[in-house]
Amino acid sequence: PEIKTHIIDDNQYKKQLEVKITGLISNLKIIEKKVIQINIKKEICDTCSKQFGGYHEAIIQIRADKRNLKLEEIEGIYTFVMDYIKNLQNKGNKKIFIADFEKKESGITFFLSDNSISLSIIKKIQEIYAGDIKRSSKNIGMKDSKQIYRMTYLLRLYPFTEGEILSNKEKYFYIKKISKNKIHLVNLVQWTENIFDVKELHNFVIKGGNEFVKNMIFVSQTNDEVQIMDQNNYNIHVIKKPKKILFDNDMIKIIQIQDKIFLFPISL
Repeated sequence: PEIKTHIIDDNQYKKQLEVKITGLISNLKIIEKKVIQINIKKEICDTCSKQFGGYHEAIIQIRADKRNLKLEEIEGIYTFVMDYIKNLQNKGNKKIFIADFEKKESGITFFLSDNSISLSIIKKIQEIYAGDIKRSSKNIGMKDSKQIYRMTYLLRLYPFTEGEILSNKEKYFYIKKISKNKIHLVNLVQWTENIFDVKELHNFVIKGGNEFVKNMIFVSQTNDEVQIMDQNNYNIHVIKKPKKILFDNDMIKIIQIQDKIFLFPISL
């Protein structure tokens, strides 16, 4: 038999088709025409329905103690979370999605569909940016006869960041690295590195960051000292070397805090 179809009526919710069937019965050609109606019912999957409705089981909040987040911190965290979710989706996890997010100077917030994934994400952010995690929960109903709680994970970054200068009892330290609750500090006079617990730094004062770092012109050196010149006012400074080292550049990187000048630790 030969079957042909022709659309008579076509709209969003139903279609009418004319079906023409041509065939032979005992060498007799038979033609039959029928009109059939197809009703269209649009549905979306459970995950898409949740996504369109802004459903989320967890909230991730990133803030900083006594300061706003830096732009590079906000953008870095945003990129990390987006890439992390995309990677999971590419591996077949279609139930995880970001329902919404907010970027502000005070921090960044994500609303995520899955609680366990959210906990993994904030722990990984903590590994990169350090800080303290706090958790809270809110009852949002039942699912499969189980109570469902919306979790809020707050990661509060420390008030200082890598590359900043701290002072304590007239000693100055460069923050080389921050990892979870450990701070790697370099003594700017001796170039010795020590690891502190964050709780040990309550008496330390944040002096600043990159605004103290600059270059001066190399003049001469001995085994113990180096002579440099400020290219802005041509003043000559003699700085004691923290260790036996030979400078062979035209410019010397230093850290200057008011009238105090330190050689920038070259191992950094």
